[in-house]
Amino acid sequence: MIIDDRDPEPPEPPTLDELEAAHRVWLKTPDGVGDGPQAASFVLDSLPFLFAELRRWRGLEATQEYRSYAPCTDGCDHPGAVMPSPTPEQALRMAEHLGGQAQVRTVYATEWAEINEPPF
Repeated sequence: MIIDDRDPEPPEPPTLDELEAAHRVWLKTPDGVGDGPQAASFVLDSLPFLFAELRRWRGLEATQEYRSYAPCTDGCDHPGAVMPSPTPEQALRMAEHLGGQAQVRTVYATEWAEINEPPF
């Protein structure tokens, strides 16, 4: 008999759709009836994955990115020329110059890490 003493592979974390569906079943099912207990167990067993994901997201740095764009001149439904801007003031000035709009978005990113070798 061969004994495999390696650590088992951790289970794949559930998707948010799977968790949401199980949570809905759990909320709609009386205690101990039908799929309620199984759904409750699935949701509760998934909490460590959710906590780890929340910790990861909370550790990300939030920054703002700005851009300006010109209106599309050929009847298309997308913006024309897009110009990134380092500050909201520059984005507004450029938008006024282009006759378009300025936009901002929040970007979440990890801390910068040193590259010792090319990643490819």
